[in-house]
Amino acid sequence: AAAEAMLMLADIAWRQGRSDDTVTYLEDSRALVADAPPSRIQVSVLSQVARYQMLADENEAAIETGTEALKLAVELGFDDLRAHALNTVGSARSALGDRTGLAEIEESIAVAARANAISDVLRGHNNLSTMHIVLGELDLAEAGAQETRRLAEHFGHYGFARFIDGGAGVGIPYQMGRWDDALENAERFLASVEQGSPHYQAPAAYCFRGLIRLGRGDPETAVADAERALEFVEPFRDPQIVQPTLGMTAHIFHSVGEERRAAELATDAIERLRGMSQLAFAGVELHYLTWVASAFGRASEVAEFAERDPVESGWLRAVRALAAGALREAAEIYDEMGALSAAAFYHLRAAEQLVAEGRRAEADEQLRPALAFYRGVGATRYLREGEALLAASA
Repeated sequence: AAAEAMLMLADIAWRQGRSDDTVTYLEDSRALVADAPPSRIQVSVLSQVARYQMLADENEAAIETGTEALKLAVELGFDDLRAHALNTVGSARSALGDRTGLAEIEESIAVAARANAISDVLRGHNNLSTMHIVLGELDLAEAGAQETRRLAEHFGHYGFARFIDGGAGVGIPYQMGRWDDALENAERFLASVEQGSPHYQAPAAYCFRGLIRLGRGDPETAVADAERALEFVEPFRDPQIVQPTLGMTAHIFHSVGEERRAAELATDAIERLRGMSQLAFAGVELHYLTWVASAFGRASEVAEFAERDPVESGWLRAVRALAAGALREAAEIYDEMGALSAAAFYHLRAAEQLVAEGRRAEADEQLRPALAFYRGVGATRYLREGEALLAASA
């Protein structure tokens, strides 16, 4: 019973971003069952430890611990725990670039459904959607996130619905160019955070709202959102939330001319990357860090991690192109992925590069899709930049 209570406390701490407390509770729960005979609580502890290892991108360890939990769950006949462990192992394997992990997650959903383990059905759909994001398959990711939320509402798992609302419900619409949807979802989610209900997804929601405010010509509130994101993420340790937050906030500060702050955040992000064996979800928004690092002559340091990562995705191919100065290539990669916000930004930056080189006709080719996108989302800041370049290229 004490071990089960520790697992509950670990879950609460993780959802609130208290990573150190999460680790402590997990260690305590594991110690409580270390010498016990094979039992349900022993499988639960092993499976949960594996889950948090996966969330911290300690994927090799997650596969090892999760496989141990999976074997024990099968031996003891606990199908719900089998589904939980299988989900974790599949997610960790996918994060290491092995697509067979996707099939394991799908199997975990089927096992959980037969066992009527609804929380693991939801977790399976969510993790499958997340892995599609990591792989750059945005249409599949969005469909998966919508199905996860539908099921969460249907079964009354409102905490899980909120998790989607603050994460995929904001990030995916932003990435796909639906800024009004992203902003509406972020505003609703952050209102609950600011009313006293902290959440794991708060840093991401603040970042995306800040990016929209920046694009729409409101740098002061964009900076305020960046500050709030950094305040919320400070106790976090999971790279999947810390790295994107550092990259996006660095981009906001760099864009408004706060170079020293941007450089500090970029340095912090690069140093944290050195301790990671793979990027997984941290690679999704890595282009923000790459762009800022390029301003300080450090883009190659970021590209180094994208080059050796086991996952081959559009996100990382674009990062490598950016580090090499191939802005048009990066924009085209994002276009192919349907990551329209990133595509527009690098079409604009490519046009800027081409105007400086006197290649005006090519610059206009880059400006057309950028200006069309920014008109559609009301991004007045980037419209002004694009129109100035258009005049310069006339």
